[in-house]
Parts: sequence; structure tokens; C-alpha cells
Amino acid sequence: ATETADALAEHFGADVRFVLASPTPASLGGAEHLAARLSPTVIGGLGVETSQGLAGEAAAREEALAVRDFVIRGTRDGSASVIVSDERGLHEILAEALGSEEAACVPDSSVSVLDFGPG
Repeated sequence: ATETADALAEHFGADVRFVLASPTPASLGGAEHLAARLSPTVIGGLGVETSQGLAGEAAAREEALAVRDFVIRGTRDGSASVIVSDERGLHEILAEALGSEEAACVPDSSVSVLDFGPG
């Protein structure tokens, strides 16, 4: 989590305005570490929101994509958001982005930045 937080702070720190995590201890701990590392770049600091739609092995593709869409809709142009999730939730989001029906196509321990441009 430290290396990821440092990379995000270096490349996107001034743009991150929202951190969302699944409510599991590992994801929540990672998200809180990220928020603490990025907070000095944001007036008022960064909080961490949680979503059951990303929760562990129970994360269904529809729920994970609904969370992704919620985050994208809420991210203003010129800003960035971070989603921290257990592998299953992220695998579903990344598999959709790769055009695959199978979340298994996404390698374990994936760290990805998806840039959804304007529109």
C-alpha cells in the first residue's frame, strides 16, 4: 500500500478528490493509508467511503460495475478518484474494461489506472 500511495501521490495527488473502498479490513486499511498519504494535497483532507458492492468474493459484476459508474459520475473533470477493493471487485471492473466476460482473465494483484476521458 505504501508504494501505491507514493505513486498515486506523485502522479495524481493534486487531482484525487474521492477514495472508495470495500468494507473488508485489508481494503479499508489500504484506502485509509492512501487517504492519509494524499490528504496534504487536498484542502480539508481526504476521507474514505465504503461500498458493499465491492465486498470480497460476493462481489458480483453488476454490483462492481454499479460502484464504478457511481464513482465515474461523481468525479469532476480534471479530478481523480481511487477505488480500493478486494481482488474480486477489481477483477470484475477490469474484465469489463478488457471486454471479457471472465474476471479470471485479470492477473492477481493487479494495480490499474483507468482513465475515462471527457464524455
